[in-house]
Amino acid sequence: GILDVAGDGMIIEVNPAFAQMLGYGSPAELAGTSHFHLYYDPAAGPRIEKTYRDAETIVGVEAVLRKKDGDRLNVEIHGRVVRGDLGERRGFHGIVRDVTAQRQHEAALRLLSTGLSRLSGNAFFDEVAVQLAALVGTEVGFVGALRSGSTATIRTLGLAIDGKAAPAIEYPLAGTPCEQVFAAGSTLVCPERAPQAFPDDGNLASLDAEAYVAAPLVSATGQVIGHIGVMARRPITQVERVESVVALFALRVEAELERQRSEQRFAGLFEFAPDAMLIANEAGQIVLANRMAEVTFGYGREELLRLSVDDLVPPPDQKRHAALRAGYHGHPTPRVMGTARSRLWAQHKDGVRIPVEISLSPLEMERERLVVSAIRDVTARVRLEEQREQLEAQLRQSQKMDSLGVLSAGIAHDFNNLLAVIAGGTELALAHAAPADPIAGDLTRVAQAASRASELVDQILTFGRANPARHVPVFLRSV
Repeated sequence: GILDVAGDGMIIEVNPAFAQMLGYGSPAELAGTSHFHLYYDPAAGPRIEKTYRDAETIVGVEAVLRKKDGDRLNVEIHGRVVRGDLGERRGFHGIVRDVTAQRQHEAALRLLSTGLSRLSGNAFFDEVAVQLAALVGTEVGFVGALRSGSTATIRTLGLAIDGKAAPAIEYPLAGTPCEQVFAAGSTLVCPERAPQAFPDDGNLASLDAEAYVAAPLVSATGQVIGHIGVMARRPITQVERVESVVALFALRVEAELERQRSEQRFAGLFEFAPDAMLIANEAGQIVLANRMAEVTFGYGREELLRLSVDDLVPPPDQKRHAALRAGYHGHPTPRVMGTARSRLWAQHKDGVRIPVEISLSPLEMERERLVVSAIRDVTARVRLEEQREQLEAQLRQSQKMDSLGVLSAGIAHDFNNLLAVIAGGTELALAHAAPADPIAGDLTRVAQAASRASELVDQILTFGRANPARHVPVFLRSV
C-alpha cells in the first residue's frame, strides 16, 4: 500500500491497496485523518516521525497498525521525506507492506522449535492451545484426541479459552465439525456461521463461536488420531494465514504425540524385559529400574533409585568398578561383558554373590548421557556348566581307565606267555629231579611263584575286560 502524509501528520492520500489492507472500504475514509491513530502502539507514531526527521529515507522499519475492526496488522515501512522547493519538510511518502503472515510464521516457528521444548505432558498441550489462539487472534485454541469405544468421542489434550488454559472436556464426535476433520483427514475451514453449519455441536454454542478452523493430527502410520484448531467469536477473514499457522502447529503436535508414544513403548519394553534393566547417569546414580531388577537384586524400586550401580558390585570390586565406569563414559559404545573365562559378579541385597552377564549401551539425552545396563542372572547356567564339567571330567577319567585296561591286557598277554614257558620248564625240571635233591625245593618254589603270577595276570586281564570275571563260592567264616 502507498501512504502520503503531510508535515502536520495528517494523511493526504492512500491508495486502494492500503485502504483494503486496513479493512476500509475506500481511501476516502482515511484521507484527512491523522496517521498517528493507525498505530496499535501509541508510541509508534512519534517514533516513525522521529525516524523521518533524522534521515531522508527509512528502509524496513516495522510497526503494528490497527485495522478498522481492531485487529493487529504487522507492516514493514519503506519511505522518504518529501520536501518543497525551498527544501522545507512537507511530509513523507511511504510504501507499506503487510508482513503479518510472515511474522506470525516466524513467531510460530520460534515457539515450536524452542518455546515448547521445556514442556511435556498436559502442560505442553495446554501451552500449544494458548499460544496458537494468541498467534492467530482467536478466543479459543484446542488440541483433541480421538477415543474409540461404543461411541466415538473427542477428549481435549489442551484447551485454551480467552487466553487461559481450561480443564479438559470430552464430547461425542458425531455431528461436530471435528467429525468432518477425522473423516476427510484434511483441514476444515468454516470462517463464519459455524453454529448454523453444525447445529448439533453444543460446544460451538456454549463458547459463542462463529468461526472454526482445524487440522487433523496424523500418526506415523497414516492414521488420524486427533485434531488441532481454533474457534473465534467473529468471522475469520485471514483464512489462509490462520490455516497455515494451524498446519505448522499440527506438525509439532504430531511429533510430540509420536514421541510420547515412543516413550510409552520404550517404558513397556523396559519394564517387562526378561533381564534386569538399569539406567544410570555418569555419576553411576540409578535413575530408572525395572521389575526384574527388583527380583535380581532383592531391593524395592525406591531402594534401587537411591543406590549407585557401584553398590550392586561386591565390596572388594567396588573401587575398580568405579574406575571402569568412568573409563566407559570416556568411550561410550555398546558392549557385552561377562563370560565363562571372565566371570562378572553382582551382589544381592542379602550379600550373596550373583554371576551375571552385562550389556551396556549409551543413551544420549538432551542434557546428559545415560547408560542402559541389561543384567542377566546366569546362576542356573553356571550350575549347569559346573555339572557338565564334572561329567566331562568323569568321562575323561573313564576313558583313561579304559585305555589303561587295554594297555594292561596287552602286557598281561605277553607276560602270560613268558610265565607259560617258565611254568612248563619248571615242571619238566621237577620231573627229572630226585625228591631228595636240594634243587627240587627251589624248583617247587619257582612253580608256586609262577602260579601266583598267573593269578595276577588273570586279575589284570579281568581289569582290562579281556577275561570275564569268575564267580566262585567263598566261605565267609574263613575270610
